Amino acid sequence: MANKKSLADLRNGTPPHKRVHIGGDDGIDVMVVLLGADVCLELEEKTNEYCLSKESRANEVIKNQFYNALLCKECMRDADDISKPVSTDIEEILRCMDLQDISLVVDAYNELMMNKAPKLELLTEEQLDELKKTLEVTPLSGLSTVSLVHLANFHQSIVSEQ
Repeated sequence: MANKKSLADLRNGTPPHKRVHIGGDDGIDVMVVLLGADVCLELEEKTNEYCLSKESRANEVIKNQFYNALLCKECMRDADDISKPVSTDIEEILRCMDLQDISLVVDAYNELMMNKAPKLELLTEEQLDELKKTLEVTPLSGLSTVSLVHLANFHQSIVSEQ
């Protein structure tokens, strides 16, 4: 007899997670967990609302930093109990974490996402050419926050490797 599962069963059990040390030598360990699509959509909506409230002062850097801080708030959990969020307050995240700590958490989250898709195919030369052409004609406003975060992280990684 086949085991019939529902979509709700996908959220049962322990989500993929990774331990990360933030705050330097005197810092703390947190667990970074993968989030559901509903939470990711909510992060996008909150980021857009935040940027609209800032009007012309919200550029792409601010948008990406706010999204990353929201991601940290949602995906960071107590190292001893991943059901407990480290913080439920975005202001606390922004006040207590520096950009380096936020980057460590975002990098761990992205690594979890990559590891979840082990059959991920590498980019081909043709796909790279197509991507270049698309990016040349696409304004930043035409990209989602998630795409911008990934592009910014990629850019930072290639700059730091040089």
